[in-house]
Amino acid sequence: MTTDKIVLGIFSGPWNSGHVARDGAVLCFSDVERAVKRSLKEGTPRPFHIVELDISLFLSDDPERELRGLDIVFANCGPLAAFLLDIRARNNLDFSIVREVHTLGWVGYAFQEFVAAAFQRPGDLCTYPSVFSKQVWQDFRGPGADVLYCPTLWQRRRERLPVPRAGEGLRFGFFSRLSVDKGLGRVAAILARLREAGWPVASLDLCGTCVDADVLEALERELRSRRLAITYHGELPHRRTLEVMASVDVVLFPTTSSFEAGGRVVLEAYNLGKTVIASDYCAARDVLADPFRIPVSMGEVATGATDEPFNIGDIAVGDWEVPHWQDENFHVENCERYRFDPAALRRLMDDVAAARQESRPAPQPGGNGVPAPLRMTIDWDAYRSQSPSAWCDTVRAHMLRDVNGRADLIDLGGAMKRSLLRAGFGPTVVFEANGTANLRKVAI
Repeated sequence: MTTDKIVLGIFSGPWNSGHVARDGAVLCFSDVERAVKRSLKEGTPRPFHIVELDISLFLSDDPERELRGLDIVFANCGPLAAFLLDIRARNNLDFSIVREVHTLGWVGYAFQEFVAAAFQRPGDLCTYPSVFSKQVWQDFRGPGADVLYCPTLWQRRRERLPVPRAGEGLRFGFFSRLSVDKGLGRVAAILARLREAGWPVASLDLCGTCVDADVLEALERELRSRRLAITYHGELPHRRTLEVMASVDVVLFPTTSSFEAGGRVVLEAYNLGKTVIASDYCAARDVLADPFRIPVSMGEVATGATDEPFNIGDIAVGDWEVPHWQDENFHVENCERYRFDPAALRRLMDDVAAARQESRPAPQPGGNGVPAPLRMTIDWDAYRSQSPSAWCDTVRAHMLRDVNGRADLIDLGGAMKRSLLRAGFGPTVVFEANGTANLRKVAI
C-alpha cells in the first residue's frame, strides 16, 4: 500500500440549524465529522491530512478555490453534495466524493441523486444510516459503491430492563416529530396491546415538535381514560431530549415515514440502555430482536410528493406477537455495525483512495441492484429537459436569495427545500412492497 498522503476535506460545524430541536440528519453530520477527525488522527498505513470546509462555500463566488488540491471530500452536508458534484464537474477538479443519504423519499436527496447520475465518478460512494435504506437506495440507483456508515453508537449503559418496584409500572417515551407518519396515532393501540400482554404500563412522555395537534389531543384523551399519565415536554434541545429519554424505561418508535432512513432514536435509546419497541422498518430491522418489531403492512403502492412526509403503510398492531417485557431486546452483534470504529473509517477512506485508480462505471438511477424489502421510484422525467448543471444554477440562485445566514443554509427543511420547490423541482415518489404486502417477510 502506498504511503502517499491523502488530503481529505470535511465540512465542519458547529452544526446548528437554528432550531431548538436538531434534525436527526444534521446531528449525523456532526457525528461523522467527529468520527473522521478522531479516526484519522490515529495511526494508519496511509497518512491523512484533514482540511476543514465551511458549508458557506456553496454560496461563494469562487467555491472551487477551497476544493483544489483535495483527494477526497467527505460530504457530511446532506443534499448540498449535489452542488459539490456540479462544482467538481464544471472545474475539472480531481477529488472523490463520499456523500451521505439520510432519508428515503425527500426532495433534497432526490435532487442529490438526480445530479449524481450525471456526475458520479469512480471512487465516489454513498453512505447510509441503515442496511434497510442502503438496500432501498441501491435498488433504485443500481449496482455501485454504497456502504453502511453511521457512527452513532458509542457505549451502552446497561442491557436489561429494570424490574419496577411494587405499585409502580414502566415509563414509556416517544421522541420524534409528533406526527402521523412517525406513528403518533398508533401509540395508544401499542400501549393497549402491551397491557393486554401483561406489560406494567404506567405512563408516557413525549418530546418533539407537534405537527398533528388533533392526533396528540386524541392520544391524551385516550390514555387519560385508561388512567395512564401522559406528559408532553414540547420541543426540547437535543441534549435535554436525551435526558428525558434516559429517565424512561421503554422507547417507542413506530414510524412508517416516507422520509425515514435510519431511525436515530432507536440507536440513541440503545446507547442509553433502553428497551425499544419499533416498527419493522429502517435500522430497527437490523438491530432489534424480532418480537420487539411491529409488522408493517402496506397496500399495493404508497405515493406522494417528495417535499412532505407520508406513511408508506401501517403497523399491524393486531398481528404483533408481543414479547415478554424482560426478553432480550437488541441483536448486539448487529448493533456493532453502527458502532464508532476508527479502523472501519480508515479502511473506508483507503478503499475510496484505491477506487480512484479503478475504472468503474457510475450507477444509474432506475436500475435493479440488490433485492430490497421496499421498492422506491422517483418520477423526474419532467426534469430531464434541463441539464443537472442548469438545475444546480437555478437552485443555487434561489438559495442565494433565500438563506438568512449560515444557520438557515444548513436547515435542510428550510433553505434547501424552499429553493428546490421555488426552482420547480418537486418530483413524486412511489413506494411498493417488493413481493409481499408485509415488509417483515422479506429477508434483509
